[in-house]
Amino acid sequence: MTEQAVELSEQQIEEYLNKHRNFFVGKDKLLSKMRIPHVTGSAVSLVERQLNIYREKHNQLDQHIHDMLTIARENDRLFEKTRRLVLDLLDVQSLDDVFLSLENSILYDFELSACSLLAFGISDDQPREHNQNSYMRIVLQSELPETLARWIATGQPYCGALDGDLAQYLFPHGADKIKSAAVTPIRRGHDLGIFALGSESEDRFSAGMGTMFLNYISDVLAQVLPRFVNNALDEL
Repeated sequence: MTEQAVELSEQQIEEYLNKHRNFFVGKDKLLSKMRIPHVTGSAVSLVERQLNIYREKHNQLDQHIHDMLTIARENDRLFEKTRRLVLDLLDVQSLDDVFLSLENSILYDFELSACSLLAFGISDDQPREHNQNSYMRIVLQSELPETLARWIATGQPYCGALDGDLAQYLFPHGADKIKSAAVTPIRRGHDLGIFALGSESEDRFSAGMGTMFLNYISDVLAQVLPRFVNNALDEL
C-alpha cells in the first residue's frame, strides 16, 4: 500500500506540539536547522529565539523587582518623616507649636515648597505666618471658596493643580510658584479644618497618587487640633 502524503495545517502542528511539549528533546540537529524570523528582519534558530524570550522575561522581572525596591525604600523614608512629625505633634503645647511642627516637617524634612493650615472657627483677621512659605489662620467654614468647600465635602484629599484664586487663598505668598498641591480635610466626626501642601513641581501631586501618609497626618491633626483651636477662640 502506497502511503499518501498528508499535508498538515499550522493549527494541527501547533496542537500537536502543545500536546507533546518534549517533542524536540534530543533533536538538537533538527532544532539547529529551524529558523524563526525576528522583528529585526533577520532569522534566528528556535533555541536562540527561546533564549532571547527568556532573557527578555528575566530583564522585565529584574526591572519589576527594582521598581518594587525603589517604592519600598521611598515608603520607608516617608514613614520615618511622618513618624517624626507625629511625635512632634504629640508634644505641642499651643496652636503656634502645632503650626511650627508642621512647618519644620513639611518645608525642611519633606522638602516641599509651602504648607497651609486652616482651622474652622471664628474668623481671625491676624493670620499666623512663620515664614513666607507657611500660613495658618482660623476661618469660617461657611466662607470657604466654593471649589474648596466641595472638595472638603467629599472627605477625601485632592491632589493636582490649583487655579490661581484657590492657590492664592491657600498659599498667599508665592502662589504663582505652586504648580501642584495636596489638600486634605481634617475631620473627627465633623470638619475641623484643612491641611494643604504645595509644590513647585507639576508632578509632585497628581490625581490617583497614594494618600496614605497624608491621611495619617490629617488623622493626627484631628486628634490634636481641637483643644488648641478652642483655646485660640477663647483668647479672641
